Amino acid sequence: MAHSSQHERLVQAIVRWLPARYGVLSADILVDGSTSGTRARPPCVGVFVPDVFVPALQERPPILGEAKTPLDLETARSVRQLAEFLSWCRPFPGATVVLAVPWDMVPRGRNLLRHLRTRAQAPQVNIEVLENLW
Repeated sequence: MAHSSQHERLVQAIVRWLPARYGVLSADILVDGSTSGTRARPPCVGVFVPDVFVPALQERPPILGEAKTPLDLETARSVRQLAEFLSWCRPFPGATVVLAVPWDMVPRGRNLLRHLRTRAQAPQVNIEVLENLW
């Protein structure tokens, strides 16, 4: 699926944020889409491929990152996708789902993830919504 330049910027924001927040090595970050260069593509999580994926290693649980533009955040497909990611993370204590959205969508994105996490019965899954992007 073709992605907009706004979506690509949001994906790159997640990629830049992960090492600072979680100490993840750049080489461990798998990125979907044209911004990935020579990186390996993330695996399917259910029927969806996350934009960004950091596999579990020893004591680090997996991290899934997804970028959503304002027109895409609340579509039926996006809601199913985020719900699937949260459900998939449920068996991994401390797993994280990261969402990158434009600044004016942060409250809606956070509320959506909280609602879906409750519905997935996955309170142990961390959710992060990147702020102050633009």
